[in-house]
Amino acid sequence: MYFATGKLDALSKVGVGDQVSGQLQTLYVKEGDMVKKRDLLAVIDP
Repeated sequence: MYFATGKLDALSKVGVGDQVSGQLQTLYVKEGDMVKKRDLLAVIDP
């Protein structure tokens, strides 16, 4: 059995902003999930 100690950092960090208003209907991700460009993150009530 092996043990190690240390610190993990993200490879890159990005800021995400929004420019919409409405009621959040569905949220497809949670904090810490890996996402890719064009992934659907959430749906708002039209």
